[in-house]
Amino acid sequence: MARRLISGFNAGDVELVDSSITDDFRFIDSGEGVIAGRDDFLEVYDRFTELVPRFTIHVETISEQGVEVYVRGRIETDEPEMARDTHWRVVVREDRVCEWQNYTRAEPVPFALLMGYSSSAAAD
Repeated sequence: MARRLISGFNAGDVELVDSSITDDFRFIDSGEGVIAGRDDFLEVYDRFTELVPRFTIHVETISEQGVEVYVRGRIETDEPEMARDTHWRVVVREDRVCEWQNYTRAEPVPFALLMGYSSSAAAD
């Protein structure tokens, strides 16, 4: 399921991403910003694909441990501040991804904040 979601991200395919995630999906960026819920994430992701049309995750390794999948790879993009080696933790539930978390040693990119998403605003 992690590979399916990565394929959706790489293709910029919002429908494939949508069919790969749970209703209560949580995206946690490297700056520890959280986008909670499928609808909020898809809205942010749709904007992201318009702003950053060339974004590719190159997978180097994938390791599964129960419901958690650990991915190591590299992000390739025309946005230099986002291109980097990184790691992801993916949690799968009922054949869909319920959580995607990014880890990096480089300066974190606060994806949620960059995309204008505020978890406190979503709670209002």
